[in-house]
Amino acid sequence: MSSAPNTVRNSRVIFKGHIVTLREDEVITEDGRIKKREVVEHDPVAVIVPYFEKTDEILLIEQFRDPVRRTLLEIPAGIIRGDEAPEHAARRELTEETGYEASSMDLLGEYYTSPGFTDEHYHLYLATKLKRVSGIQDTDEVAAIKKVKRGELLSLIRGGHIVDGKTITGYFWSADHLAHAKKR
Repeated sequence: MSSAPNTVRNSRVIFKGHIVTLREDEVITEDGRIKKREVVEHDPVAVIVPYFEKTDEILLIEQFRDPVRRTLLEIPAGIIRGDEAPEHAARRELTEETGYEASSMDLLGEYYTSPGFTDEHYHLYLATKLKRVSGIQDTDEVAAIKKVKRGELLSLIRGGHIVDGKTITGYFWSADHLAHAKKR
């Protein structure tokens, strides 16, 4: 399944921002060709599926996303700061974006968002045993929070009302985890 890796011959930073860095790599492919690759470097991200066991609901946030010029319904997420542990970042982001804390935080898995052009790496957690501890702290980003039944969430995804990739991934990975947990 693995092929020989490309060898980076030269690399230069084109742009360095607060969140992303764009670099251009000159690589030598396995067959000796020289290719240019544009790579977006991005800090890793903690993603959280906040789940209410008693009501079978997932907590979503409404957030306006400038790149797509619309408000999206999505699960909470945020950048992992420096050497911060991913679970710590998940707990911090959950509280900042929703006002809830979780007694239980289970890692569902890790994935790259779009490895064809970025190294952005997501750590996906299922947060359970939720307790309200404050209001929304990230009021400049999060407009509102909303509890949605898991069955309704699937309808929102299929109907094109939820189009955020991490939310779609979070729904399916958590559904699989919860189905296996009930069998135990």
